[in-house]
Order: sequence, then structure tokens, then C-alpha cells
Amino acid sequence: MSDESDDKTEAPTPHRLEKAREEGQIPRSRELTSLLILLVGVSVIWFGGVSLARRLSGMLSAGLHFDHSIINDPNLILGQIILLIREAMLALLPLISGVVLVALISPVMLGGLVFSGKSLQPKFSKLNPLPGIKRMFSAQTGAELLKAILKTILVGSVTGFFSGITGRR
Repeated sequence: MSDESDDKTEAPTPHRLEKAREEGQIPRSRELTSLLILLVGVSVIWFGGVSLARRLSGMLSAGLHFDHSIINDPNLILGQIILLIREAMLALLPLISGVVLVALISPVMLGGLVFSGKSLQPKFSKLNPLPGIKRMFSAQTGAELLKAILKTILVGSVTGFFSGITGRR
């Protein structure tokens, strides 16, 4: 019996690559997407943070301002809430749109745009919970958890460092 290792020793043939692409199996990188989302989010906050803080501060101030004339009219209260939500959405629109745009574009950058009906077909073998439980407690999942913790520590440290620098000014 041959060795049933998951390690591939030969490069895939062009035919196999084309077949995998037709089935919707294209290369994806969670790390690339996460990195680009983080960079775009930080950039938007870095360059537009003052405006964002000013708008959110004004919205919070208006939301905490209590006007006695609207207390008895639920329609006026609802109008005030809608106005505050609209202000918050407008303030956060550059950040949210930038992050969503990058989240949609980054997988296309790596593997191209592929539509496959085969990947949308239901697979009843996926309903079996046993493989999912095995995957949940596998060594690969533990390694992914460790990587996520290290990334969080790294981002938190960098954020704390730059917060300390800008806080001293």
C-alpha cells in the first residue's frame, strides 16, 4: 500500500488546475485579506480620524442632549433616533466602505473571479457533525488559534505603542 500522506510531491498539472478552477476551488489567503483589511482600516482612521471623531462626538453630544419638548411625542423621539443613526452611518461610511471593498476585492486579487454552480450545490455529507468536531480539536486548529492570539498581541502592542506616542504630544 502506498503512503497516504497529505503532502503533495508533484506540482499539479495544468489540466488539474483548470478542473479545480471550474469546480470553484481557487487559492485563498485569510492572512492576505486580514492584513489588507487592517491596513485599510488603520489608514482610513489615520487620515480621517479627526473628522470621524468630530462627527461622532457631535452625534453623541446631540444624543445626550435632553429636550423636554419631545418627551411626550414618540414620533419626535423616533425622529431623533433616526437622525442620530443616520449621522453615525455617515460618519462611519468611509471606514465601513473601505473595509468592505477590500474584503470583497482581496480574494479576487489572488485567485481571480470564478463563478461555479458546483460549489453552490448542497452536499449532504457536510451535515455530519463528527468530522467538524474532529476538525475543531485538531492540531491545525490549535496552530490557527495560536496564530490568532499572536496576531492579536502584535496588533495590540503596536496600537498601544502608537497610542502612547500620540498621547504624550
